[in-house]
This record gives sequence, structure tokens and C-alpha cells, in this order.
Amino acid sequence: MKENIELTCDLRAFGKLQPSEHIVLHHDDVKAVNSENAPDNVSPKKGTHGKMDAGQLTISIPALSWNVIRLTKE
Repeated sequence: MKENIELTCDLRAFGKLQPSEHIVLHHDDVKAVNSENAPDNVSPKKGTHGKMDAGQLTISIPALSWNVIRLTKE
């Protein structure tokens, strides 16, 4: 799969939350690696945070990626 995924999570049971951080580890070349000459070729970057609407989080997740989404109480 090479398309981004739209992730939707129903978080109403957890009270009022807001996305506060999104970290993405992704590279368009799935075989990309870091090297001595390019130590940050594949490195964590800031993501989009997504949006919260009526207790549902919607966020775009890049294909073939590792993600951390941190939520905090309002």
C-alpha cells in the first residue's frame, strides 16, 4: 500500500482530549537507511496533529510509517 491512511478514532469515552504531538518516522523509499554521510536520511519528523471533532480524532498517516500521537486533556 502506497497511499496515506486516514485514521479515525472514537475517543469520547476518555473525556475531552486534544492532539498535542504527532511524530512520524517515514521515508518514500522503503529501503532507505541512515549512513555516516547521511545520518538523518530516515529520522522522526513532526506530523500534522490531526483534528478533533465531537470526540473523534481524524489524522492522516503516511503509508509504511511509524507514528506516535500524543493526546492531552483539555
